[in-house]
Amino acid sequence: MNGRVHWSVPKLLAARLSAPDLDSGHGLRTLSSDSVAYNPYGYHIGSIWPHDTAIAVHGLVRAGFPEAAASLSEGLLTASAAFDARLPELFAGHGAATDARPSPYPASCRPQAWAAASSVMILQSVLGLSADVPGGTLTVAPGFVEAYRPLKVEGLDVAGGRLDISVDADGTAHIEAPKGLVVRRQHTTPR
Repeated sequence: MNGRVHWSVPKLLAARLSAPDLDSGHGLRTLSSDSVAYNPYGYHIGSIWPHDTAIAVHGLVRAGFPEAAASLSEGLLTASAAFDARLPELFAGHGAATDARPSPYPASCRPQAWAAASSVMILQSVLGLSADVPGGTLTVAPGFVEAYRPLKVEGLDVAGGRLDISVDADGTAHIEAPKGLVVRRQHTTPR
Protein backbone atom coordinates (compact mmCIF):
# COMPACT_ATOMS: atom_id res chain seq x y z
CA MET A 1 0.00 0.00 0.00
CA ASN A 2 3.08 2.29 0.04
CA GLY A 3 1.90 4.21 3.10
CA ARG A 4 -1.28 5.41 1.41
CA VAL A 5 -4.66 5.12 3.04
CA HIS A 6 -6.83 2.50 1.37
CA TRP A 7 -10.57 3.23 1.26
CA SER A 8 -13.07 0.71 0.06
CA VAL A 9 -15.63 1.78 -2.52
CA PRO A 10 -18.58 1.20 -0.12
CA LYS A 11 -16.85 3.27 2.57
CA LEU A 12 -16.20 6.09 0.12
CA LEU A 13 -19.80 5.96 -1.08
CA ALA A 14 -21.16 6.00 2.48
CA ALA A 15 -18.96 8.99 3.32
CA ARG A 16 -20.08 10.77 0.15
CA LEU A 17 -23.81 10.18 0.73
CA SER A 18 -23.57 11.36 4.34
CA ALA A 19 -21.63 14.55 3.54
CA PRO A 20 -23.62 17.72 4.33
CA ASP A 21 -23.80 18.82 0.69
CA LEU A 22 -25.89 15.70 -0.10
CA ASP A 23 -27.43 14.81 3.28
CA SER A 24 -29.59 17.88 3.72
CA GLY A 25 -30.94 17.01 7.16
CA HIS A 26 -34.30 16.40 5.47
CA GLY A 27 -33.16 13.66 3.10
CA LEU A 28 -30.77 13.06 0.22
CA ARG A 29 -30.39 15.83 -2.35
CA THR A 30 -30.38 14.84 -6.02
CA LEU A 31 -27.32 17.04 -6.58
CA SER A 32 -24.66 18.39 -4.27
CA SER A 33 -25.36 21.83 -2.86
CA ASP A 34 -21.71 22.58 -3.76
CA SER A 35 -22.39 22.02 -7.47
CA VAL A 36 -22.58 25.02 -9.79
CA ALA A 37 -25.83 23.63 -11.23
CA TYR A 38 -27.44 23.12 -7.78
CA ASN A 39 -30.95 24.47 -7.45
CA PRO A 40 -32.92 23.41 -4.36
CA TYR A 41 -36.12 23.60 -6.44
CA GLY A 42 -34.58 21.86 -9.45
CA TYR A 43 -36.49 18.70 -10.32
CA HIS A 44 -33.31 16.56 -10.45
CA ILE A 45 -30.68 19.16 -9.62
CA GLY A 46 -31.01 19.61 -5.90
CA SER A 47 -34.51 18.64 -4.79
CA ILE A 48 -35.11 15.78 -2.34
CA TRP A 49 -37.05 12.70 -3.40
CA PRO A 50 -38.16 10.53 -0.44
CA HIS A 51 -37.86 7.28 -2.38
CA ASP A 52 -34.26 8.10 -3.39
CA THR A 53 -33.46 8.68 0.27
CA ALA A 54 -35.11 5.39 1.30
CA ILE A 55 -33.16 3.45 -1.35
CA ALA A 56 -29.92 5.01 -0.10
CA VAL A 57 -30.82 4.16 3.51
CA HIS A 58 -31.54 0.55 2.57
CA GLY A 59 -28.28 0.19 0.65
CA LEU A 60 -26.21 1.83 3.39
CA VAL A 61 -27.63 -0.53 6.02
CA ARG A 62 -27.02 -3.60 3.85
CA ALA A 63 -23.46 -2.44 3.18
CA GLY A 64 -22.78 -2.04 6.92
CA PHE A 65 -23.02 1.73 7.35
CA PRO A 66 -25.90 2.23 9.79
CA GLU A 67 -24.68 5.64 11.02
CA ALA A 68 -24.92 7.16 7.55
CA ALA A 69 -28.28 5.45 7.04
CA ALA A 70 -29.57 6.70 10.39
CA SER A 71 -28.81 10.32 9.53
CA LEU A 72 -30.66 10.15 6.22
CA SER A 73 -33.55 8.27 7.80
CA GLU A 74 -33.90 10.76 10.65
CA GLY A 75 -33.93 13.62 8.14
CA LEU A 76 -36.67 11.98 6.10
CA LEU A 77 -38.75 11.34 9.22
CA THR A 78 -38.37 15.00 10.21
CA ALA A 79 -39.52 15.99 6.73
CA SER A 80 -42.45 13.60 6.95
CA ALA A 81 -43.62 15.23 10.19
CA ALA A 82 -43.47 18.64 8.51
CA PHE A 83 -45.76 17.33 5.76
CA ASP A 84 -48.25 15.82 8.25
CA ALA A 85 -46.96 12.28 7.50
CA ARG A 86 -48.01 12.68 3.85
CA LEU A 87 -44.68 12.74 2.07
CA PRO A 88 -44.77 14.49 -1.28
CA GLU A 89 -43.20 13.21 -4.47
CA LEU A 90 -40.31 15.62 -3.89
CA PHE A 91 -39.54 18.78 -1.97
CA ALA A 92 -36.97 21.57 -2.05
CA GLY A 93 -33.43 20.71 -1.04
CA HIS A 94 -32.62 23.78 1.05
CA GLY A 95 -31.95 21.55 4.03
CA ALA A 96 -32.15 21.74 7.80
CA ALA A 97 -29.25 24.18 8.06
CA THR A 98 -31.33 26.76 6.16
CA ASP A 99 -34.89 25.85 7.15
CA ALA A 100 -36.15 23.82 10.12
CA ARG A 101 -39.06 22.71 7.94
CA PRO A 102 -38.65 21.51 4.35
CA SER A 103 -40.12 23.67 1.62
CA PRO A 104 -42.73 22.14 -0.68
CA TYR A 105 -42.00 21.72 -4.36
CA PRO A 106 -44.67 23.76 -6.17
CA ALA A 107 -46.13 21.03 -8.42
CA SER A 108 -45.44 17.98 -6.28
CA CYS A 109 -48.13 15.37 -5.67
CA ARG A 110 -48.90 14.85 -1.98
CA PRO A 111 -49.19 12.18 -0.87
CA GLN A 112 -47.49 10.24 -3.61
CA ALA A 113 -47.14 6.46 -3.93
CA TRP A 114 -43.34 6.27 -4.24
CA ALA A 115 -42.93 8.63 -1.33
CA ALA A 116 -45.44 6.70 0.80
CA ALA A 117 -43.61 3.45 0.05
CA SER A 118 -40.37 5.00 1.29
CA SER A 119 -41.60 4.67 4.87
CA VAL A 120 -41.95 0.90 4.36
CA MET A 121 -38.39 0.66 3.06
CA ILE A 122 -37.10 2.76 5.97
CA LEU A 123 -38.86 0.43 8.43
CA GLN A 124 -37.47 -2.61 6.61
CA SER A 125 -34.00 -1.06 6.86
CA VAL A 126 -34.34 -0.11 10.54
CA LEU A 127 -35.29 -3.69 11.44
CA GLY A 128 -33.08 -5.36 8.84
CA LEU A 129 -36.02 -7.42 7.58
CA SER A 130 -35.43 -9.86 4.78
CA ALA A 131 -37.96 -12.59 4.03
CA ASP A 132 -37.16 -15.67 1.97
CA VAL A 133 -40.64 -17.19 1.87
CA PRO A 134 -39.78 -20.07 -0.52
CA GLY A 135 -36.78 -20.86 1.71
CA GLY A 136 -38.92 -20.52 4.83
CA THR A 137 -36.71 -17.98 6.58
CA LEU A 138 -37.03 -14.47 7.91
CA THR A 139 -33.92 -12.52 8.84
CA VAL A 140 -34.12 -9.74 11.40
CA ALA A 141 -30.93 -7.69 11.71
CA PRO A 142 -31.64 -4.30 13.29
CA GLY A 143 -29.13 -1.83 11.92
CA PHE A 144 -29.96 1.41 13.69
CA VAL A 145 -33.14 0.66 15.61
CA GLU A 146 -31.79 2.27 18.81
CA ALA A 147 -32.84 5.68 17.53
CA TYR A 148 -36.47 4.50 17.42
CA ARG A 149 -36.70 2.39 20.59
CA PRO A 150 -39.09 1.31 21.85
CA LEU A 151 -40.58 0.22 18.55
CA LYS A 152 -43.54 -2.02 17.84
CA VAL A 153 -44.65 -3.22 14.42
CA GLU A 154 -47.71 -5.42 14.33
CA GLY A 155 -49.74 -7.16 11.69
CA LEU A 156 -47.23 -7.51 8.86
CA ASP A 157 -48.23 -10.24 6.42
CA VAL A 158 -45.39 -12.68 5.70
CA ALA A 159 -45.76 -16.19 4.29
CA GLY A 160 -49.52 -16.00 4.66
CA GLY A 161 -49.38 -15.25 8.36
CA ARG A 162 -49.00 -12.42 10.82
CA LEU A 163 -45.59 -11.05 11.83
CA ASP A 164 -45.23 -8.90 14.96
CA ILE A 165 -41.91 -7.38 16.02
CA SER A 166 -41.21 -5.24 19.03
CA VAL A 167 -37.95 -3.84 20.30
CA ASP A 168 -37.89 -2.73 23.93
CA ALA A 169 -36.13 0.41 25.16
CA ASP A 170 -33.17 -1.76 26.23
CA GLY A 171 -32.87 -3.30 22.75
CA THR A 172 -34.50 -6.66 23.51
CA ALA A 173 -36.35 -7.85 20.42
CA HIS A 174 -39.53 -9.93 20.50
CA ILE A 175 -40.62 -11.62 17.29
CA GLU A 176 -43.83 -13.53 16.65
CA ALA A 177 -43.64 -15.07 13.19
CA PRO A 178 -46.00 -17.31 11.23
CA LYS A 179 -45.75 -21.00 11.99
CA GLY A 180 -43.16 -22.75 9.83
CA LEU A 181 -41.09 -19.63 9.20
CA VAL A 182 -37.59 -19.86 10.70
CA VAL A 183 -36.46 -16.54 12.19
CA ARG A 184 -32.77 -15.75 11.98
CA ARG A 185 -31.58 -12.95 14.22
CA GLN A 186 -28.43 -11.17 13.19
CA HIS A 187 -26.57 -8.26 14.66
CA THR A 188 -25.18 -5.81 12.14
CA THR A 189 -21.73 -4.47 12.79
CA PRO A 190 -20.80 -1.02 11.45
CA ARG A 191 -17.77 -0.87 9.18
